[in-house]
Amino acid sequence: MAAYTRNAEAKKRQILDAFADLVRQKGYSDITMRDIANAAGVSVGIIYRYFPSGKPEVTSKLYESYLLTVTPAEIDPGTSEVLQEEIRHHLQTHRENAALYRAFDVVNLQNHEIFAGSKRTRDAVLAERYKDGNRRRRISLNYAIIDALVHRHVLLERLTETDEELIQLLVRLLSQPTF
Repeated sequence: MAAYTRNAEAKKRQILDAFADLVRQKGYSDITMRDIANAAGVSVGIIYRYFPSGKPEVTSKLYESYLLTVTPAEIDPGTSEVLQEEIRHHLQTHRENAALYRAFDVVNLQNHEIFAGSKRTRDAVLAERYKDGNRRRRISLNYAIIDALVHRHVLLERLTETDEELIQLLVRLLSQPTF
């Protein structure tokens, strides 16, 4: 049974990786389930076995895997250097994966439940890492603010002249004692 589970997880990762590559190459809307299957070297049926809702679910699970890499271990306003580094990491991840973040936006706008599921995943990770509910809520809020402003800055419109200015703005904002 364990070999099947490992194989299933490997297949899921294979599908997600192939999908990510396709999105970077073609954009989200031009990808079919057949394209994903061909790129992953699996059948369309296998994709539906692991992702019953199809392309939106593949997108959602890929987003959640990215979310777990950028959900910081620490976004604590008392540690300015760590906060700056986390914001830089967030900016870099958004820049390197702009096409994927655009795909995530399309799916999230089309299906609010997918967005809600991703938020539940983030909250579950934070709940596991932080037992103090107040600290967890603060980190979750900081993450949401960073994500929203970085996302807008990278994908829609520059909010500041430079990334460094955005980093400093966010650090000042999140370091306010009354915030």
